[in-house]
Amino acid sequence: MKHNEVPVLVLGFNRPNLVINLFKSLANVQPKKLYFAVDGPRFNNDTDSELVAKVQDALSIINWKCEIYTLFRESNLGLKRAVIEAIDWVFENEEVAIILEDDCLPIDEFFSFCAEALEKHWPDYKVMQISGNCFVPVSDLNCNKYYFSTLNDIWGWATWRRSWQLFEREIPDYKSPQFKKSLNDYFPRRDISRWFTRYVAEAAASNSQVWSTQWTLTLINNQGYSLVPQTNLVKNVGFSGDATHMTNEAFQIYDKFEPRGILSYRYPMGISANRELDIQRFSIIKATDLNLRKASIFMNALRKAALSILPKALVSCIRTFKGKYLV
Repeated sequence: MKHNEVPVLVLGFNRPNLVINLFKSLANVQPKKLYFAVDGPRFNNDTDSELVAKVQDALSIINWKCEIYTLFRESNLGLKRAVIEAIDWVFENEEVAIILEDDCLPIDEFFSFCAEALEKHWPDYKVMQISGNCFVPVSDLNCNKYYFSTLNDIWGWATWRRSWQLFEREIPDYKSPQFKKSLNDYFPRRDISRWFTRYVAEAAASNSQVWSTQWTLTLINNQGYSLVPQTNLVKNVGFSGDATHMTNEAFQIYDKFEPRGILSYRYPMGISANRELDIQRFSIIKATDLNLRKASIFMNALRKAALSILPKALVSCIRTFKGKYLV
């Protein structure tokens, strides 16, 4: 499969400058099929109406020969429904696709990487997603062309119809022992399971606009993995005030992972999650997730205060026990 043969879905709403920059980057690879889904303006919002129209008009800069398909909503569906229905729409027509939200800016190698991985792992049902993101450094652990992960970043990604058709549209009973066990069996550490459970609880709210948590649940319930490149291939440029979710300044830590070409040509042996790299990746999540940061600051202060009043011998025993037995 050639780099420009994978259909590309671009998701937009009311940020025309981001969509224009994304289309300009696509001109380098000239995908043969372009799907463009734009959510409609919010009710009685004239600014939205103007911006959405500009986003739709961004198609005028496409100057290469390709098939263009559009899904322009007349009214606002909201992020969750708009994204899910747009991906449904693509896979009604395609077996594979690359999905790019408007704030994702890929380098050219992202497309060839996706094309190769989609073709190579088509029959491997445990591989459910190709990610364009890597947020761990190149090292002796991260020394292959890619690795398999339980943490599926979606700032530029690709998948198959055979994976998306398993998409979990309902939130399970996240308080049940069975659900807790399924997370503990899947993730490399229990603190990751607890972190993800909070996102599932938020996704269960009636007004939630989250869709990516349900996609992660799909991977978990099918014991599937995300394929992660050795280096980051997509930059997220959406850390502005008009972003739907990511206005937390701590997210800017991801700017350190500038997109660059993959260094290794060696493939991993077998298909299993790299626990060590997932733990490294989670350390970045802990540094950027606002709730985890608040909890960490509080617990560190509490721990420091507690240790300061305990006998030194007891403190030493606690630290030894923690290092040996606690995760």
